[in-house]
Amino acid sequence: MSNLHDNPDGSSPESDALVAAQNLAATSQLIDRLYSAGVLSGTGRVAAMNIVNGPLAWWPWVEKALLFLGLALTLSGVVCFFAWNWDALPGLAKLAIVQAGIVGCCVVACQKKIATLPGKAAITGAAVLVGVFLAVFGQVYQTGADAYQLFVGWALLILPWVVMSRFAGLWILWLAIVNVGVSLFWEQRIDARGIDSEWLLLILGLLNGLAAAFREVVTERGCVWLPIWFRRVTVAATLATLAAPAFSIIADFSRTGSAAWVCVVALLIALAILYWQFRLRTPDLFVLTSGATTVTVLACAGVIRTLMEVGDEAIVFFGSGLAILGIVAVMTRWLMSVARNIRQQSPETRKDSGVDDEPFNASSDSATQQVPLKELLSQLSVDDELSDQEIDSALTVVVTPEDHAPWFVQALIGFGAWLSCSLFLGSLAIAGLFDEGMASVAVGVCLLAAGAAVDRFTNGSFTRQLGLAAGLTGLVLTGIGIIETTHANEASGITIAIALATTVFYVPYRSEPFRFLSCLTTVTVATVWALDKPSTMGGDEMSIAWGLFSLILVETLGVGLIFTRFQKRILQPAGYAMAVGLLGTLLATQFPHTPQAWPSVILLAMALVWTIRKAWTADSSRWKEGLAVTVAGTGLLAALSVPGIIAAVGTILLGHLERNSVLKRLGILFLPVFIASYYYNLDTSLLLKSLALIGSGLILWAARWYFKRHIQKAELTTTEARP
Repeated sequence: MSNLHDNPDGSSPESDALVAAQNLAATSQLIDRLYSAGVLSGTGRVAAMNIVNGPLAWWPWVEKALLFLGLALTLSGVVCFFAWNWDALPGLAKLAIVQAGIVGCCVVACQKKIATLPGKAAITGAAVLVGVFLAVFGQVYQTGADAYQLFVGWALLILPWVVMSRFAGLWILWLAIVNVGVSLFWEQRIDARGIDSEWLLLILGLLNGLAAAFREVVTERGCVWLPIWFRRVTVAATLATLAAPAFSIIADFSRTGSAAWVCVVALLIALAILYWQFRLRTPDLFVLTSGATTVTVLACAGVIRTLMEVGDEAIVFFGSGLAILGIVAVMTRWLMSVARNIRQQSPETRKDSGVDDEPFNASSDSATQQVPLKELLSQLSVDDELSDQEIDSALTVVVTPEDHAPWFVQALIGFGAWLSCSLFLGSLAIAGLFDEGMASVAVGVCLLAAGAAVDRFTNGSFTRQLGLAAGLTGLVLTGIGIIETTHANEASGITIAIALATTVFYVPYRSEPFRFLSCLTTVTVATVWALDKPSTMGGDEMSIAWGLFSLILVETLGVGLIFTRFQKRILQPAGYAMAVGLLGTLLATQFPHTPQAWPSVILLAMALVWTIRKAWTADSSRWKEGLAVTVAGTGLLAALSVPGIIAAVGTILLGHLERNSVLKRLGILFLPVFIASYYYNLDTSLLLKSLALIGSGLILWAARWYFKRHIQKAELTTTEARP
């Protein structure tokens, strides 16, 4: 351990950097960086996390997730129950049931204290049920009130609870209710007067902007209960509402009213404020990316609209594609320069900046033990988790500057390439290339090869964007050409063609967005193929169901590529594509009259058991005693719930356990989508939906109770139990 010593005076700058690295706080992000670089093994990563965060550090967040996911499912089941039994229930019974739920939630909040996690969950449930009560009251007594009055009344009634709870999730719910109430008021009372609807967007933008400003003001004054994601949600909502009227100006400059221009002025002021606050004062790369994305989308729309005046459609499509690549390249280059500048600043300045790609865990290290990296590496060496050579490698990794693009910057890159690819394909279609099968294949392969060469041997932002767009265009063009040449079934032919092209060109491309988008394209067309009833395996429903199950099986196994240490940077994009594809395939199975791949429930339940086992082995002495209960509970969840909900819950849990923010966001995004699609699925009765959702929620609550009970037996201290 030659590097683990104090540096004498007069040493070299390189030695000074190593000493500074040894004194860094060993945060979870730093441990993940060493794991991604291959310095730490999987067991070494777990050991390092236990040293820094204490044993079972995963539990507090998982406890919160189980509690609120169970609450969401249970409340959704209550809504389904009312919808099923609406006519059979007397009016007083309807009101009494909802009121009993509100009172029960309030009692729990009082007993558990509103500042505790169960208290916050209970008061959130009560706030939701207030809205249900107002809706039921209006239906029973036919008050004739407008819909906006329900939401305005709802917001006013729960406002005291919102203020007392000091809970960001309930604040977001309240803000959403206010937004809906204002929108309905405008639609029902103002629209009839002929006033421009852009004024509504201005009001909503100002409302959400005030919420974002409120968060910043109270945080600077010491408030700690409004997390970083509250800032990002409100900023994104502000930019979206203020930018919408600009599209009407771009579409028809001559017929634009004054309201749209006022919104544009407000948008420019908002962008200036965001730059001043989140670039100069408290850097936040996510917020800056949101602003850059807004400018990019508007600039792309303006370019397309300007080129449309040329008249030649092929030139419009091709020129627009090139212009969009240039715009996105400029924005990406600026964002990466900002990211490099932030990484060179102090850890305190970097906090919540987004450069570490962990916005949902931005504050997770604030309550942990501040263990210096030097002490952590020494302890891992004593435990035989690291050799002297690996310690040297770890310090080298720490002092090496990072230059990777966070996921949201890569999303902007992918958006630009996807849009340009669509425009390039449009120009080729207009030129008649799609009608020539072999020509399409030849051009597609040439574009793939040229894109790979540009991506691998150039470093310019524009050229790499060009290579990415060329690769995606060539990928689709190759599939279309093979279909035209072989006259094969469209779904099966394009799936096989794109899969082969992706396999051949996956490794030559260095671009992670290409690897992700090419695999996602393959999975998407494979899902279309599996659902292609007239031609897939004769169109028999059982064949389609087994085809879907086979695809779900491949996608579930493919998710494991995210966690491999072998060629991690190469295989991870394919794993993310499989994760998105899995959730998308499960969503497609919710369409009416789509055969259900019932074995997928068993498969996903097994994957969920494996996920729980992965967490529980952090304290392996008690895994065996919880195995039977875990298997039984997961099996019961599989019997009651649907594959999509199981997959979303498992994705959220696995994302947290692996500190993988992308997976967590995917699960959080898809869970309400699965619940909504399940509600509107006409193949299942509302009674069964109600029982399934309520039962799923109760199972998650039972899981929380069981694990909490066993963790308390471990007699962990409060500090050890924190994430």
